Amino acid sequence: MLCKREAVWELEDKAIMGYLFDRYPILGKAYALTEKIRNWYDKKNIRKDMDFVERDLYDWFDDVIASKIPAFRAVRRMMEKHYDDIINYFREGHTNAKAENMNGKIQRFMANNFGIRDRSFFFFRLVGYFS
Repeated sequence: MLCKREAVWELEDKAIMGYLFDRYPILGKAYALTEKIRNWYDKKNIRKDMDFVERDLYDWFDDVIASKIPAFRAVRRMMEKHYDDIINYFREGHTNAKAENMNGKIQRFMANNFGIRDRSFFFFRLVGYFS
């Protein structure tokens, strides 16, 4: 049930999770933070006003600081590091997944052909392989 969204919980699930969150309040905080970032990262926010998108993300950052949960602080640092790329997703709805995939293929190709001395021949083979 912790992996499900709160919106799809049934009545029995809500009762169980309410008991669990009362008994373990840190788990409740962690689940609430997870739900908040899931809702923020939803497709419905693509092409919305960037001020609202950024404000909601900063609100989540503040909630993470207030929660004092170490795992979320690490996620917060990672999101701050990649902030521009993440916000760019909400501008147009595009990611750099294709470029990352191609980069991975090139890296594997280079690893398999390690030790080639003729650089121009290596690039010739690289172009031939990916064209």
